Amino acid sequence: MTTHTSLKKEWYNVVTDFGVVGNGSTVTADMTHETSAFQAAVDNTMDGGTLWVPPGLVIRINSTLNVDNRYGLQILGTSGLAPVGSASQNRVPMIIWGGATTGASSKVFYWNRSRGCALKGLRLMGNGDISHSI
Repeated sequence: MTTHTSLKKEWYNVVTDFGVVGNGSTVTADMTHETSAFQAAVDNTMDGGTLWVPPGLVIRINSTLNVDNRYGLQILGTSGLAPVGSASQNRVPMIIWGGATTGASSKVFYWNRSRGCALKGLRLMGNGDISHSI
């Protein structure tokens, strides 16, 4: 895993650059690691940059991923254009919410003062929500 102490890069892979495992573990310590690693990826990808989530990952998180004061950040999984019935169709990466299901702490993603950002090619599952603040 790369240590990010200098300038933000334009493109990152959540696995090879930040140590996201994506094995779907329900162990609290594993979910805390996945949440921290994914948040570090969001924080270190430059505005207008891309954060890539490889196919087949199952990422369980237990606290909100904050996208704060960002412009043009793209969080991309696999394309939704895989042919029906193909092996790659079932490999769309998933982010599964394992945190609180009510109240302010039930947000999977919180987009705060962010513009032109996108979340594409991912399945979001669980009882959390996505919210934003202008």
